[in-house]
Amino acid sequence: MDVVDKMESLSKAEREFLCTLLFHTINWFREVVNAFCRQKETEMKMKVMTRLQNITYLQTLLERALAGTPGYVPPVANFDGESPEGVILSPAPLVKTKKDGTAKKRKAPGKNSSESSSQLEETEADKTQQEQPEKEKEKEKEKEKEVRPGVSLVSYRQFFRELDMEVLSVLQCGLLSRSLLDSELHTKVQQEVLLGPAELVFLLEDMLRKLEFSLTAAPAKRTPFFKAKTDKSVGFSHLQQRSSKDIASYCVQLLPTLCSHLENCHNHFQTMLSENNGVVDGPATDVQEHQLMSAGYQLLLQILNTTFSW
Repeated sequence: MDVVDKMESLSKAEREFLCTLLFHTINWFREVVNAFCRQKETEMKMKVMTRLQNITYLQTLLERALAGTPGYVPPVANFDGESPEGVILSPAPLVKTKKDGTAKKRKAPGKNSSESSSQLEETEADKTQQEQPEKEKEKEKEKEKEVRPGVSLVSYRQFFRELDMEVLSVLQCGLLSRSLLDSELHTKVQQEVLLGPAELVFLLEDMLRKLEFSLTAAPAKRTPFFKAKTDKSVGFSHLQQRSSKDIASYCVQLLPTLCSHLENCHNHFQTMLSENNGVVDGPATDVQEHQLMSAGYQLLLQILNTTFSW
């Protein structure tokens, strides 16, 4: 979206309004996925996969929008627990800007013979500084935009709607395709939808959070005095209605699918090693895809470890 790229030109009210729109849209898509993930028709499965792609894309926009809107509090999304007032959110990362190193230094006053030469040097330096091209300034602005990171959505998890356990069945979907008919009922276009690395990481992160909440026994800790109380059960109201045995049995049914995804991640890195002469991060490596596949690989191992440890 072009609006996210122009966050600096927007007012504070407009930036907060944009963040609110993104939160409402993502939560609406999450509820759509909850409602239609149990459908077995190919067309409905493709629509669910498309909504997952929309969610992952909007989350990247939301991370950038939140980075330019410090102090923003999202709208309430879960109404079955305590009010989120007083929740401390992580501040937006600061933008690193480069200092201009073209400042002039004053010269110590010398003799009368050297005053004329120093004045000539200062006038020449002023002329060279005024004749600097504007392209360099534009390049510096572009570099500053690239340096600006996004805000992690981990601290905003309570402001998103909960995904049902049945949504994890989307992990079993492979390549889905359907034929689109024209006005004369002739098949001219073949539409295909595949579970990408971003959607895989999104589902695996949600699955790991569910397993850690329901299957992992948290150690008893003393809460220090004057510390804000955080409700860790926010966002797991549907999950709390199930027993740990039901959740573990559902995850065991997904073990063949998880193992196939683990094998695909392993084969992906093996092909990268063979193409780059034994180097994982070669010059032709897609950095974003590499990070997503690495995160998916780690999440799969953590999910298997949590399931088997129970």
